[in-house]
Amino acid sequence: MSNGIRIATWNLDRSGIRGKARLTPQLDFLNSVDADILVLTETHTSAKPIGYDHHLASEPDPGYHKVGESCATIWSRFPMTEIPTAAENRYFTVCAEIKGPPGIGNVIVYGTIITYHGDGVSQCVPAWSRHRAAVKSQVAEWNALALRYPAHTRVVAGDFNENLDGRRWYGVADAKDALRVGMLAADMHCPTAAPDLSLVNSAGSLSRSTVNHVCVSNGKVKVTGVQAWEGTQAGVVLSDHNGILVDLVIS
Repeated sequence: MSNGIRIATWNLDRSGIRGKARLTPQLDFLNSVDADILVLTETHTSAKPIGYDHHLASEPDPGYHKVGESCATIWSRFPMTEIPTAAENRYFTVCAEIKGPPGIGNVIVYGTIITYHGDGVSQCVPAWSRHRAAVKSQVAEWNALALRYPAHTRVVAGDFNENLDGRRWYGVADAKDALRVGMLAADMHCPTAAPDLSLVNSAGSLSRSTVNHVCVSNGKVKVTGVQAWEGTQAGVVLSDHNGILVDLVIS
């Protein structure tokens, strides 16, 4: 009986509708990651990793997405049941209760894109406004999940559009602070945020900071390893985002 679980997230940069030649090498790379649960963002129904019998996707935005696209999809080796997310987040988030095997138990996974700085700018909405609103709304959902499922392992994974490693790279300070405060309130932490970066095996070799994150609940969950990989592999640009995986042991 194993109590270890691997969770990974990667933004596929809409490869299902543009740069389609990237899709096969993206999936080959994801197969090598060998995660039990994958949260893929900017993804498409054609992005089907091998070995995952269960998946759920966020609702497509009819004003933005092409057929088959979604912001976030959860792929799991274990059965899962959808948990609806708030109406204002339905195009960006998907949530599930995953029925893990003995030793792992039940896991809540909240897959997300926290929208980027320019969302709404073309409609004269100030930059970062919708991002700040999304942080506030999603953090409230994380807290609600903590209250509703206090005995479950909880995971938030996806594209935060904020690097949290202490560098001035991408994001705004008040939204980063709100994320940190929200995680604390939900009794969670983010191994890819300072000061936990010592866990990231390959962070020192990355050419840029990471805005994709995997956050986990405290208590019975121990993070035993974190790895990050570049969006460019073997000289081929597969994505404009780094990917992240986290290994957990559940006691």
